[in-house]
Parts: sequence; C-alpha cells; structure tokens
Amino acid sequence: MGKRQLYAGEILLGECYRWLGYCNMHKASVDFDASIMFYEKALKIKEDVDDTDNESLFLLELGDSYRRKGDTKNAISALEKSLKIQMNRGEFSYRALTLLTTAWIYLRNLKEFDKALDYCLEGLKFCKIYPDDKTKQQLMRACGSAYRQKGNYKLAEKYYSSALELAQKMEDKIQEAIAINSLGDFYTDIGNWEKALDSFLTSLKIRGALGAVVGVENHNVGCAYQRVGNLDEAQKYFKQSLELYQQGKGIYGIYFNLRELAANSFIRGDFRQALSYSEECLRLAQREGYPAKGATHTKANIFLFQDKLEEANGHYKQAIDLKGGIEDEIVSLAYLSRCEYLLGQRERALSSSKRSIDLAKKHKHKLGILLSNLYY
Repeated sequence: MGKRQLYAGEILLGECYRWLGYCNMHKASVDFDASIMFYEKALKIKEDVDDTDNESLFLLELGDSYRRKGDTKNAISALEKSLKIQMNRGEFSYRALTLLTTAWIYLRNLKEFDKALDYCLEGLKFCKIYPDDKTKQQLMRACGSAYRQKGNYKLAEKYYSSALELAQKMEDKIQEAIAINSLGDFYTDIGNWEKALDSFLTSLKIRGALGAVVGVENHNVGCAYQRVGNLDEAQKYFKQSLELYQQGKGIYGIYFNLRELAANSFIRGDFRQALSYSEECLRLAQREGYPAKGATHTKANIFLFQDKLEEANGHYKQAIDLKGGIEDEIVSLAYLSRCEYLLGQRERALSSSKRSIDLAKKHKHKLGILLSNLYY
C-alpha cells in the first residue's frame, strides 16, 4: 500500500472516530467519556498524518464534549486552541459558534461575566461577516444573560428581546421557548413575579407541545408560583420537575427541587416532610459537592426540625455569611428568626425577621415577605 493510500485510510478512520464522538454526544443516553475518547483519537490521527483539514472543528466539538461533561479546564484548552487555529489559518466558518461555546463556560461555570460578554460580542461581529442566524440568536441570549448577571437590566432585556424576535423570525420553536424562559429569569431578577410566571408558563407550554423534557420549565414555574405565594401550584410543579429529573438521573435538578420542596413544606408547617426533603437534599449536596450556602442552610433546617436549636442557629448564621444569592439570604434570615424565637431570643428574632422583610421588600420577594412575617 502506498503512502498516499495509507494517509487516505488514516484520514478516513479519523473522520469515522469524529462521527463516533458526535454520535455519543448526541444520542439519547449521552456518553461524554466515549465522545471525548473518539474525538481525541481523531485528532491524534490528524496529528500523525499532518492533516489540518477541519482540525479547528474537531477541537470545537471536543471542547463542547468536555464542557457538557463539566470538565471546564480541558474544555477551555480545546476551545482556545480551536480559536487560535482559526485565526492563524483564516478559518472563520465556525468561529462564532466556538466563541459562543466558550462564552457559555465563562457565563455558567466560571461566573466570569465580563469575559463571557467579550466572547459573545466578538461572536456577534463575526455573524455580520459570516451570517449564521442560529448562532447569532444564541449569542444574543448569552449577552442578555451576561448583562443580567452584571445587573445591567436595560441591556439584558434588549438582548433577550432581540433573541426572542430572531427565534420567532426563524420559526425555531425550541429557541423561542428558551428565549421566553430567559425573559422569565430577567423578570424574576427585577421582582416582576407575575410576568416571570407568565413567561415560564408560556415556555413550558411551547416545549411541552414539542415533546421536550420539561424538568427545567416545571421547576421555574414552581419557583414563580412559590414566590407569589401559591404554595399548592408550586408544590405540584416541583413534584413534576423532580419526577422528570429522577427519570433522567439529573442530579443537579433533583437537588434544587428537593430544596424548594423542603421550603414549601416548611411554610405549610409540615415539618416532618420538610425534614425528609432536607435530609435527602443534604446527602446529595455532600456527595456531589454542591454550593456550601445551600447545603449549610439545609443542614440548619435539619437541626431545626430535630429541635437542636443551638446547632441550627449556628448553621443559619454560617449560611448567611457565605457567598450566594439574595434569595438565599432572605430565606436564611427568616429561618434564623424562627430559631432565635424558639431559643427565647426575642429581640434577635425581631431583628433577623426585620432584616429579612426589608430585603424581601427591596427585591419584591413575596415568598420572603411571607416567610419573614411568620415570626415577626
């Protein structure tokens, strides 16, 4: 066999490995490890035969596999290498998509919102040169998310609305639903719970009609109902979301639904059920290494439900001091006030409850106001 034939065979094998990587990434039961293994084999063959065709695309897909697996370091490494090759060789067909994939990592995993925004805005520039409405629409949504996280709500709404308009223009129902869901997140952040609820319900309806798995959408609807004080509807949607995540073995979704169901049961006064949800939530948090603030608050709940008031008191204070969202702080202060009340520390309970109420009112958090008023 001649050298040229050998190289052609190796290149074909590399393409086969690449497609095996792609299939393992997109089949119903995703196998991240197999996908990564096949992409790396494909890239090794390219290196061995000095074949540079589509190398940046292979690296993009490898980086996306690492991203979805949660391996941020290797994802960034592969994506940055792809971006460098694209610039050196003038291969810009996939540049906007590579920038978008990288932006999601900085946005969702690393919480570096300025850097995420830089990648998004650069990606939008390339979309003007190499038109790609699908990528452009997602870049707009990512920009909206970055601006929302930075607290620039005017620009967040602008980009979210533009993303929705483009999705509707493309008649892409999936991206339309995702954009509407993002607007729901935006309305949540500015305290407009009614619009948030309407957005989440609309997104759920669209996604459900498409036959999509709607664990996220059910959870968001549950959160919106809980924030407006409709505990029955909230509980119904959390349970639906929990069931979907359990079917798909989505551990992070299970964890957050258990947290919300524990809070829902606590407000109802069903402490036995709240304790059950909290214990299961804590086991998951400890096993998976989830955020310390949420796990610490959950642990405090368990101590409170077991009448171990001093331990609960200490853990609520720890949870308040840890970095986290304003909603977690409102709820932790409300629970702390109950604990202090039961310990006979009436003035401290009053102070904690007032702090919780003030924060809840400032951020228009109706559930927080309801919780905070329990022992005010």
